[in-house]
Formats: sequence, structure tokens, C-alpha cells
Amino acid sequence: MAPEYSSSIPAPPKALVRAIALFNTQQFYACHEVLEDDLWRHETNAVLKQCYQGILQVAVGYHHAQHGNAIGMRNLLAKGHAKLQPLCTTSPIAHWVDLLPLLGVVAQHRKLAETWVASHVPPAQWAKEQCLLWPTLRSASKGRAE
Repeated sequence: MAPEYSSSIPAPPKALVRAIALFNTQQFYACHEVLEDDLWRHETNAVLKQCYQGILQVAVGYHHAQHGNAIGMRNLLAKGHAKLQPLCTTSPIAHWVDLLPLLGVVAQHRKLAETWVASHVPPAQWAKEQCLLWPTLRSASKGRAE
């Protein structure tokens, strides 16, 4: 079910909707490209620009995970988390995306990646060590996740 937006809350940009769909189907690099090329580069609102950059950094972190790069995963998830954490409930994007659940999963995955980096666990062992479940971005409507 699509969220309903009141006249005081505009509908999200179409590029954001597309980026969310890509993220939720684990097409993380494509999500990053849409966010960077269609939103982040052109955004003039500093807060929205920071939110778009945070989400695209998280997406690239998961792209690194898909390709067995624990250091890249750890570093990009940390950068994205740091950008999103202070803005997750107060920024305009909070009307469109429920970032709190994402930030919780990203924090867990950052710790997991740190463990893999520190113990030199090869990517082939990740599934045996811990189950890495891909997060999803959820639409927000009236302060609640859909």
C-alpha cells in the first residue's frame, strides 16, 4: 500500500522512489547512481543533500558487502550512518523514508563488518559466521512506517 501524503507533505521525488525500489531489491550500486546523479548532485537544501548522501553511502556499503569487501562495507556504512543519525527524525526526508529501522540494522552490520575485518574472516565464511540479511527502506507516512 502506497503512503498517503497530505497537502502539507509533498510526495517524494520520483528519483527517491526509484532509489528505494532499487535498494529494496539489493541493487545497491544502481541505487547509489540514482541518488547521486538525480538527487544529491542537484539538491540545494543542505539537510536533504546530507540525507541523500547518507543513504547512497549505505547503499555503497552494501554493494561492498555483496562483493566481499568487508573494509569497504565497514567504512561506507559508518559514513552513511554518521550522516543520517542526526537527521533521521527531523529532516524533510523523514516524511518519506523511515530511517530509524535502517540505522539500527546498519549499526549491527557495521559491528559485524568490523569483526570480519579484525579477524580476517574471508567472504565465503560470512554466511556461516553470521546471517547477513539485507535491510530495506520503508516508506513513512504520518510518522509511521508502512
